Amino acid sequence: MKFRQGAGHLYLHQTDLGFVYKGLTDWIDLGFNYKVSFGKVGDHWIQENRPHVNITFNGQLGAFEFSDRSRFEFRDKEDREDLWRYVHRFKIKLPCEFTKFKFRPYFADQVYLNFEGQTFEKNRIYSGVSFELTKNVESEIYYVWQLRKFDGQWIELNAFGFTLDILF
Repeated sequence: MKFRQGAGHLYLHQTDLGFVYKGLTDWIDLGFNYKVSFGKVGDHWIQENRPHVNITFNGQLGAFEFSDRSRFEFRDKEDREDLWRYVHRFKIKLPCEFTKFKFRPYFADQVYLNFEGQTFEKNRIYSGVSFELTKNVESEIYYVWQLRKFDGQWIELNAFGFTLDILF
């Protein structure tokens, strides 16, 4: 969920449900997801359906843990032309854990590329901490700095975020 005007105005809500297959090897994950996004434009909500496939390579660099994810998504927009997009994320976790919840600091860079028209759309740089609430519930709290190209100009965004992953 994203809010505007001092966090008093909801303008974006997204739900992402997916399945990750970890049985190929211990260093490759294959994910199939479906994201539904509702964004407020004026006084009405616009829906976007976004199925996507994720291929993630996991590994160790010394004591550092990293993941390198490639996402291919189809953006079925209600109010605009459909398009394909590639999203690349490189994430590195520091080799330290704190408390029984296994707090681990991390850094990530995520780049968005449209296949049609404009190629480079935005870049996000993350700094955060991941942790385990229970054996099957993981979470992250993070700060993100985003640069996005809009109407030929680069727009900067600074935000805090929270994720919650429920594992089956």
